[in-house]
Amino acid sequence: MKFASSFYPSRIAGVAIITVLIISLSCGSDPEPNVLPVLPEVNAIAPTSGENNTPVVITGTNFSAVPSENKVTFNGVEAIVTAATATQLNTTVPPSATTGAVVVKVQNTTAANQFVFTVESPAPQVNQIAPAFGVPNTSVVITGINFSTVTTENNVSFNGKEAAVTAATATQITAVVPLLSSTGPVVVSVKGKTAANQPVFTVLAVPVLTTSAVTDIVLTTATCGGNITSEGGSAVTARGICWSTAPLPTIANSKTTNGSGLGAFTSSITGLTLGITYYVRAYATSSIGTAYGDQVTFKSLPILGQTYQGGIIAYIFQLGDPGYIEGESHGLIVASDDQGSASSWSGNPVNTITGATGTALGTGKTNTLSIMGSMGGPYHAAKACFDLVSGIYEDWNLPSKDELNKLYAGRAVIGNMSAGYYWSSTESTTTAWIQNFSTGVQSTYAKGGSFYVRAVRYF
Repeated sequence: MKFASSFYPSRIAGVAIITVLIISLSCGSDPEPNVLPVLPEVNAIAPTSGENNTPVVITGTNFSAVPSENKVTFNGVEAIVTAATATQLNTTVPPSATTGAVVVKVQNTTAANQFVFTVESPAPQVNQIAPAFGVPNTSVVITGINFSTVTTENNVSFNGKEAAVTAATATQITAVVPLLSSTGPVVVSVKGKTAANQPVFTVLAVPVLTTSAVTDIVLTTATCGGNITSEGGSAVTARGICWSTAPLPTIANSKTTNGSGLGAFTSSITGLTLGITYYVRAYATSSIGTAYGDQVTFKSLPILGQTYQGGIIAYIFQLGDPGYIEGESHGLIVASDDQGSASSWSGNPVNTITGATGTALGTGKTNTLSIMGSMGGPYHAAKACFDLVSGIYEDWNLPSKDELNKLYAGRAVIGNMSAGYYWSSTESTTTAWIQNFSTGVQSTYAKGGSFYVRAVRYF
């Protein structure tokens, strides 16, 4: 019994201890519920636009006072937070940022409200222009920073007159001084922003002049001139006209020199080629440069009856004629005098056939060569023409049947033509064609006949 009484108290005590533990555990505090993070909120950014590196203040709530726990990006480019409170962040627009949303994250929690910051281009800055003086149309190189590489986004004016920009980089613009511009500031604007520094370009005045109309156009010569109404900023030391077959001739082309100073002058143009269009300008040169008058054009045309290249112009090829070339002048030149008054076509009584049967314009040459290369002869009429030398010109021929007819048609302007019969170089078997310069009748005659001879050549 003593054993039993001592056992039960200790068992009861153990049960009590277990009971107390169970009660203690069941009466303990509940576990903490899930806590949602606090969202940062952006209320405003100031300013909302500016250039790269512009300081920006972001106001709102639930920011971290530890700057590194706040992350700010401008259109995806991270910015540096320089100061922070629970309601304000101080940052700077990154150098490479572009226009876009400003995003704020606090300990990886992103603010829902995102304002847009507009990144503006910086104002251009002009450091230098070169040259700083010159005449209109001078190319000027402008150096500085913050220019646009897109040529059309750069605007340059010389004392208020807009200039043409021909090239551009971020640090250099090339512009051309406008016509009629005057001395004044060079203003550069890029995307609506104007450079504060505006250096002065000095426009040097060149002479002012006009070009006279071209007159007295005779074959290879003509008359022109000009009038200098202002010497500009310096005395005119040389003046005259210049001409070329290309537009806008300069003193590097053919030119005359006709004195100096103000006033009108006249010049003679020589050495022209028939049928060619020429461009002419008066010029005036001073210490500042060479100025040019307005451009005039003319065409040197052949004139029937005029002396040219060793003879007289007898006929000008027309559209449809053999030898006609559009835009050029070509035709027949006839010798000034007869090469014989009683010459036979052939001195051979056998009347050798030479094959000189061409009748058309331009065949007088081939006929003559055929005659002179034939056996038999002598061929007096053809030889008289073939041997002719007039000045430097030796390429004379006995005219073909059609060429001879052109001489008859132009006999009045040619002058010094007989009223009798002339030989042609066109044969008809044992006879050759002749033409009466009194009646114009063409016929054939035995090659031993005696008639006039007149040589022709082509130009």
